[in-house]
Amino acid sequence: MDWERARAEYVTGRATYHEIAERFGVSKGTVGKRAKEEGWTGQRSAYRKSVAEKAISKRGEKAADRLAKLIDTTEHLMTRLEEITRDRQQFNRRYLTDITVNEEGQKQAVALEFLTNKADIRELNQATKALNELTKAARNLYEIPDRETREKEKIEKRKLQLLERREGAGVQEGGGIIEIPAVTAQDENALEVDT
Repeated sequence: MDWERARAEYVTGRATYHEIAERFGVSKGTVGKRAKEEGWTGQRSAYRKSVAEKAISKRGEKAADRLAKLIDTTEHLMTRLEEITRDRQQFNRRYLTDITVNEEGQKQAVALEFLTNKADIRELNQATKALNELTKAARNLYEIPDRETREKEKIEKRKLQLLERREGAGVQEGGGIIEIPAVTAQDENALEVDT
């Protein structure tokens, strides 16, 4: 009987003691006794835990790679958008395609660029949408809260401070009246949340 192979099949697979016994031509009781002596069940648990940890680690590495690529892409897009917006005539520039015939008689498309006094509203709207989406992506990527989230955090912090004051005054939940002194400008400055 190859007990090492039987143990390996049990620890690394899904086989039961009964299935191991049938494969190796011994009784289920014999397999169970040997498994108990050598701690096969604990080894199986440890093996599965190890496999799960390795899988999680690999997924984590892949997620980290994707995140790094997303950061690079976001930074590249931000740089490109900055370059585009530095061009003061960006939204006043128009292009016209003209079809000409060259010396060999072949048609050829020629792009002509010209400037107007009016900005192209569609391009301006598209650039604004792109900037908003890029800003959202960067905020999510770097976990930077937006104004609304900061305001909610500020309110929650204030509520917590009031609750702490209430508890400090010995008022139990749901009962009594608490007299809180007026909040001064100095108190408000002390309560400000970093933005």
